[in-house]
Amino acid sequence: MSRQNIRYLQNDTPDEGGLQINVETPSGRLPIENARVAVSYTGEPESTIEEVKTNSSGQTEPLEYSMAPSEQQPYAEYTIQVTANGFIPVNVSGIQVLSGETSVQRVRLVPEESDINPVSNIVIPANTLFGNFPSKIPEDEIKPIE
Repeated sequence: MSRQNIRYLQNDTPDEGGLQINVETPSGRLPIENARVAVSYTGEPESTIEEVKTNSSGQTEPLEYSMAPSEQQPYAEYTIQVTANGFIPVNVSGIQVLSGETSVQRVRLVPEESDINPVSNIVIPANTLFGNFPSKIPEDEIKPIE
C-alpha cells in the first residue's frame, strides 16, 4: 500500500450512503417522468436539503449523502415529498440510508381522478437491528418429535 493511500485512509471523512427514488403508477408498470422529489432530514421535514426530478424511467439519479458516525443510530433517516402533475402527492418519512449502500425507495402515485383510495403519508418504522422491539418468545431447545 502506498504512502498516499495510507494518508487517505487516516483522514476523518464521514461515511456516505446513497438514495434513489423510483416513482411509478399504482400498478407499478409505468414510470412517472418529471416527478418532483424534495428530500429533507426526517427530524426537519420543513427544510429541504435537495430537490430533484425523475427521468424517463421514473428514477432519480442516486443521491449521495454524508453521514456523521453516531452511537445512537447506525443509519441516517430522510423524508421525501413526491409530487407530479395530475397525481396526488405522497410523503414518505423514515427512509433509512446506510453507509456504503444505496437505498431504493419506490413510490406509487395515484392519479387525481382515480377510484383508488390514496395513501399520502407513509412512515417507515425503525430498523429491526436498531429499534426497540419485544424480545423473542423463549422456545424449548429440545422439541418432542411425534
